[in-house]
Amino acid sequence: MNLKKKLAIVAVFACLLMPIGAQVEAYYPANTSHMTQQQLITYLYQLIAQLQAQLDAGQGGGYYGGTSSYGVTASTAGTNYVTEDSASLYGNVQLGRASTARVWFDYGTSQSFGQKSLTGTAQHSGHYSFRADVTGLAEDRTYYYRAVAEDPAGKRVVGSTRTFETDGDGYNDDDEFGDGPDVTTEDADDVEENSAELRGEVDMNDFRNGIVFFVYGQDEDQVEDIEDEYDEYQDIDEDGDDLQAIRVDRDLDGDESYRETVWNLEKDEEYFFQICVEYENEDDDQTIKCGGVEDFETDGTGGESNSGDEPDVTTEDAENVEDDEAELHGEVDMNDFENGIVFFVYGEDEDQVEDIENDYDTYSDIDEDGDDLQKVKMDSDLDGRSSYELRISGLEEETEYFFQICVEYEDEDDDDVLLCGGVEEFETED
Repeated sequence: MNLKKKLAIVAVFACLLMPIGAQVEAYYPANTSHMTQQQLITYLYQLIAQLQAQLDAGQGGGYYGGTSSYGVTASTAGTNYVTEDSASLYGNVQLGRASTARVWFDYGTSQSFGQKSLTGTAQHSGHYSFRADVTGLAEDRTYYYRAVAEDPAGKRVVGSTRTFETDGDGYNDDDEFGDGPDVTTEDADDVEENSAELRGEVDMNDFRNGIVFFVYGQDEDQVEDIEDEYDEYQDIDEDGDDLQAIRVDRDLDGDESYRETVWNLEKDEEYFFQICVEYENEDDDQTIKCGGVEDFETDGTGGESNSGDEPDVTTEDAENVEDDEAELHGEVDMNDFENGIVFFVYGEDEDQVEDIENDYDTYSDIDEDGDDLQKVKMDSDLDGRSSYELRISGLEEETEYFFQICVEYEDEDDDDVLLCGGVEEFETED
């Protein structure tokens, strides 16, 4: 029997041999007489998982930020269903070139965490969202948590550290909603004479059970007015070439990106589209929120209008900005190109950050300039599409910084070029 199984059996039997009252006292915080037997069982499973985490650490398993050699990245999303003693944690993982990855959450009442949720397996291609329900928490306490993914080689990558606070009076916070979903319509891809791939992203934030769909057609007004005219997906009246609707998810929790190819389009015509989500708002009413209208024109010659499309590069807002550190986000889709070198540039000099793709052709040529300009490579060989998250530190407090994500690739003329996603900014705290 291996050491892992022995640890698990020892943990369970140690708890079973103790009187129930002693178990509660040993493993739960004070004032937990209301705990049920099922909650205790759940916690024991979590204890086993924690022992597993300690075992892994003893065997030399380390934690890393950034991207693993398999292209695996992890990001920490929000929480939901936070009560006095439990919470649901959400995270995302990009599998890159890995077919599977182990995923879990580290959590605890300090930034050294100390506890680990039950482990799951991410095994879908591309983007994967996951959730863990943790119980046995102390009431009225601040908890720190982060998403973790382990690639097939055993390298662990982590998302940013976030916090939540358990309730202190026994009140269930299920109905305490925050922001509505974030909905973003992205550029169409692979546009041909009678088809196109629609793209978009939805982050449910504090809401759940989203019905995600695209609307598209030749009538811009009908496409644009969806969230004003309708409250539910099933009520949308399709109108031939002018308006069509296609559902892509029936029950979204967390964050997901979508691609959907639509067919039977008319050649040489302009089409409008957007991604939308139906959800139950804080007043328990069904409502629709959309991501903004984008457009494309189908090919009129019978060929592929997007043959040789350059990469799509998007710089996203900074998050978790503090006095000396911040978290940068961005996304790159290589489209018809390969072997992309993806990197962030940031600094206090807006002009230097903004002029990267005009002043340089390769990442290696970029001259760093102290606080004014820095560069950090995120990926050395991107094929396809991936999202990136970079935690930078050592910043000056109460200072404005500029940044963007960029990619170096070989264009259709076999020349090395840089393409960047646009400059975003943030200001550190004092």
